[in-house]
Amino acid sequence: VIDVRKNAYSHKFGFSGGPLRRLCSKVGIAYQHIPDLGVPSKLRADISSDEKRQALFIRYKAEILPSERDAQRRAIDLLSERPAALLCMERHHRDCHRGALASVLAPKAKLPIVHL
Repeated sequence: VIDVRKNAYSHKFGFSGGPLRRLCSKVGIAYQHIPDLGVPSKLRADISSDEKRQALFIRYKAEILPSERDAQRRAIDLLSERPAALLCMERHHRDCHRGALASVLAPKAKLPIVHL
């Protein structure tokens, strides 16, 4: 599991970084948090419509990801080592930056994208 949230915190039971890491460990799953691949809170402040959300993802790919080459390399290395899943908050990839992130990482890692 590659947690790509800026802050691995959640009000959902067991979904914050520490508890999630412990639970994954108990069942033999590696957990890595790469906060540099997350979206800063101030940019997530208003994603109340599909248009605003899509504008955020475009900005994320154009402004945030280019400055996070090391974090991308770390994620690509993890994705290439063994089966892995990008984890964030939203249920559907189309509503989450992980969909945009996957579209950038997959070609670099030479891996297909499979949305679960």
